[in-house]
Amino acid sequence: MVQQLDAANKAAQNQIILVKQKLKEANEKEKKIYANMFTKFANADKQREESERNQDTDVLSSCGEWNAPEDSMKNVHPNIVMLDNGDEAK
Repeated sequence: MVQQLDAANKAAQNQIILVKQKLKEANEKEKKIYANMFTKFANADKQREESERNQDTDVLSSCGEWNAPEDSMKNVHPNIVMLDNGDEAK
């Protein structure tokens, strides 16, 4: 507006240039802040998902019949007949 009224006013033109530079610097600073913020949130979400995935347990690993040695099965179920590779009863 000042330029329209007095185009020869060098002080006003210099101030306009300084203000534009300051606005540009502030916008770039905000971009950096928010870009890092979203990256941090994305990394935090990724770490949380990985930890939740690692906490899931294998259901069959806790079942005694699937993991127990053959001798322990005889103690739990005396009527179970255990077969070896030759399909002979033990």
